[in-house]
Amino acid sequence: MRIFHSSISCRNLSARCSSADRSRPNSEAADFVSSTELRKLAQAFALLIFSVSIGTAFGEDNAGAKGGSADHAPGTPTGASGVFSDDAYNAIVQFYGYDDIPQDARVVERQDLSTHMREKFVFNGGQGDRVPGYLGLPKSGDTPFPVVLLIDGITGSKARWWEEDSWPHGRVVTEQLIGAGFAVLALDAQYHGERIAANDYESPGVMLFENHWYHRTREMFIQTTIEHRRAIDYLETRPEIDIDRIGALGLSMGAVIIFGLNASDSRVGVSVAGVVPLGIFESEALAVISPYRLANGVGRRPFLMLMGSSDGFYSEANAASLLERIEGNPKEMIFYDSGHRLPSEYGVRVRLWFEAYLK
Repeated sequence: MRIFHSSISCRNLSARCSSADRSRPNSEAADFVSSTELRKLAQAFALLIFSVSIGTAFGEDNAGAKGGSADHAPGTPTGASGVFSDDAYNAIVQFYGYDDIPQDARVVERQDLSTHMREKFVFNGGQGDRVPGYLGLPKSGDTPFPVVLLIDGITGSKARWWEEDSWPHGRVVTEQLIGAGFAVLALDAQYHGERIAANDYESPGVMLFENHWYHRTREMFIQTTIEHRRAIDYLETRPEIDIDRIGALGLSMGAVIIFGLNASDSRVGVSVAGVVPLGIFESEALAVISPYRLANGVGRRPFLMLMGSSDGFYSEANAASLLERIEGNPKEMIFYDSGHRLPSEYGVRVRLWFEAYLK
């Protein structure tokens, strides 16, 4: 067991952890006014600011290169600051704004499961795409329920959160949360699950790791973040949900979306980000939405990081650097003896975190 801050004891003997104080949050994130033209102007301005500041943010010797320099670990920001200027940060966050187009949301299926009712619903995303999702509502407990957004990794789907042997150990996590009185919501990300036809039935993993289509990948991350914001809009129409108690859990790609949500939506009160894939942000096209750059959007909200000690997407130093950029109140990081797939027991840790800070 390795303790990153010696004043904190680790509550899980199989894990290494670091944390800050454990008081309740005071959420600090901006909601953004958006229209089609304002969004286009904001994006243009953001790219201009980014192009001007890239030498400082990444180091001038590295500007224009897709890979990192030889003297830093993959995923570690180069340059003196490693962060955006305030102007650049505020401009980039405008990417996550959206127009107030009609949601046209409706429930299309209900399934009565042992501990909860699972509804399948659809709504219009930020670009008008129909987005399918699942909403799980506990059969017992007091309403309105707090709710946790479940955001899978690349190539994942909403269905994996109900499958026991899936990569995120989804059923384990869902049962932990439902049993503790939380509602859960999961969407199919852009190009994922039922939406793969929009990517010509090709896996998004091929798009990123084989084709290296970084701009298309960046837009997928941004649009999926926006769609989760619009899913929160939908939750505001559901009397069974306590809109003042919203948490979010994201793994891998989902963890990247967690940082975008924290930067753009104050309604997300408590977060867990797992196996954050810091190594993919060497491309300048993706670096603009790097968790390093958006970490200060967390503010003083409770934030937990769950990482794998042998994950090839980052080093422990990378993860510690990211944690330093998060204010959090509290914040904590735990390393499991795993790679990019966490062991199933992380589900208990997730439940305990949300029970402590969301209920």
